[in-house]
Amino acid sequence: MTSYDYQLKIKAVEEYINSAKTLKQLANKYGVKDPKTIKEWVDKYNKFGEDGLKEQKTTTNYPTEIKKKVIQLKLTTNLTNREIANIYGIRDSSTVKEWYSKYKKGEVFEYIPDLKIERENCIMENKKPEELTLEEIKQLQEDLQKAQFELDY
Repeated sequence: MTSYDYQLKIKAVEEYINSAKTLKQLANKYGVKDPKTIKEWVDKYNKFGEDGLKEQKTTTNYPTEIKKKVIQLKLTTNLTNREIANIYGIRDSSTVKEWYSKYKKGEVFEYIPDLKIERENCIMENKKPEELTLEEIKQLQEDLQKAQFELDY
């Protein structure tokens, strides 16, 4: 994994926010291999400010309940790892990926039910959050409350 200088990240993010340049143009300009990396920086910057772009010197230990909720969301939606990380205030989306991978291998957590929602009938199937109608959002909120109740129970 390539590590990029903090100042380079700041420059790339600020230029993305303040110009009409694409992620690909900025990746080429700043020598970033994957334009998605700059998108990750922008998301971190928007969520955590400049501190979100700094290298973490310590590991954050998340409670098991948060990990379970993250896995549950991953199982029942089409949200990206970054979107899920943003919901729970997790700085690095690779943390979500790691937890999910371990869950699928049976390495951590007990079985987390799929909330009895069939994936084919899931509102989020093949949709991005911004494409949802108000009615669908209300339904998701109700489903989430039911899921939270089941998890708590």
